[in-house]
Amino acid sequence: MSKATQITMIQLIKHIGEPMSQTFSIACTQCKKHLWIAQASYMDKFDGHLYGTKEYSKALFHFLMEHKGHPLIFDENCESDIIEFEEIEIEE
Repeated sequence: MSKATQITMIQLIKHIGEPMSQTFSIACTQCKKHLWIAQASYMDKFDGHLYGTKEYSKALFHFLMEHKGHPLIFDENCESDIIEFEEIEIEE
């Protein structure tokens, strides 16, 4: 691609709109389970939030208690092995 036809990510977003947000999970690598708990802007991972419903808060507490002492990771879902782990479903 020539320099004349290259566009930056900012220019692309202005043209087509911001891409979907990033999602994050806490996962137990020992049990191969994960819980989706956070979401952030595609452009800025630090512009995000924990998913804050009462059901998710309870699920997070249960997850942490169930996996106490296990190796836990917090990572973006699509950029790690988390995507292959069993997802814990939350009914709202």
